Amino acid sequence: MLNLIKKIGEPAALARLDISRQTLARVAGGLPVRRATAEIVAIRLQNPQGPKAA
Repeated sequence: MLNLIKKIGEPAALARLDISRQTLARVAGGLPVRRATAEIVAIRLQNPQGPKAA
């Protein structure tokens, strides 16, 4: 997650993952998120085209 933010920047990471800024901060900081949210983020991180490509 942090690598993605460093590589493409926060605004682009938010757009690519299609999540809120708060969720991005929680996941990047290792704070708890709902299980489904964590799974969605993991799936979207695996898809280099972004969430809308599938």
